[in-house]
Amino acid sequence: MIEPEKCLNWSPRERVRHDDRQTATVLTIQLSDRQDEHQRIVHRWTLSGARIIKHTGPPLNAKGTEVAIEELVLSGERIKLKRG
Repeated sequence: MIEPEKCLNWSPRERVRHDDRQTATVLTIQLSDRQDEHQRIVHRWTLSGARIIKHTGPPLNAKGTEVAIEELVLSGERIKLKRG
């Protein structure tokens, strides 16, 4: 996971000034219907030398009923997959 503070400074706007590559981890989590069970990590992708290629998201509108969905496209020099 990328720390939120680093992600804010790692935007495409900042990328124009310098090529700031990071290590990023993407998780797939299995959620449970039962409150007493923990979330289980199904897959873990670790990208070395990752950088943001594209970031899009809708405007936040408190009056709307739509779900806000963001898209973050990453490019990496190396990818490692770990199951479980």
